[in-house]
Amino acid sequence: MKQKANHKSWLLILVLITILVGYVAISFVPQSRRITNLHQDLLAKQDFVTNSAHTITQLKTVEEQLLNTTAYNRTWTKHAPHAGEISILLGKIHALARTSNVEIDHFDPEPAEKYDRLHRLPIEMVYNGQLPSVFKFLSELEQMPQTIWIKKVTIEKENKNRLKTENGLSQNRGFTRCEMDLAIFMDNLEISN
Repeated sequence: MKQKANHKSWLLILVLITILVGYVAISFVPQSRRITNLHQDLLAKQDFVTNSAHTITQLKTVEEQLLNTTAYNRTWTKHAPHAGEISILLGKIHALARTSNVEIDHFDPEPAEKYDRLHRLPIEMVYNGQLPSVFKFLSELEQMPQTIWIKKVTIEKENKNRLKTENGLSQNRGFTRCEMDLAIFMDNLEISN
């Protein structure tokens, strides 16, 4: 009998161990994994909430940059010449040279280079005048509302003396010579709103 009771005890222990192993394999381990995954998700969401203050600051900065860029684009579009208006702008540059007391010796607009959203008109220009007049013209050219890039400037003192003669020709006298490469940016009317 003792052996039968012993055998029942071992059988009971074996059944209990099987139930315990089955519980661990079927229920405990998957639940433990789910709990670990939920904990990792919770940590990720806590990090997101913690970093959201920084994200809000970055978002405000980006929105401000967008507003500034939009305002700049509106201003540029308002002042940008179109292909039909370029002759008026070139006339304004000539008039600016006259009011600055400089004499244009060479003014050569080259064919416009077409880009997706705008056109670039390169201009080679050479002018002469007293040094303050040369700088006054440069300064006023830069202050024009249109987008005019001065790519290259060479300023040198001329050795000859420039004087107006009776027949209207001019001669050098202590003048400064300035050579410039300009670029005027024009709106591309074909895609403008």
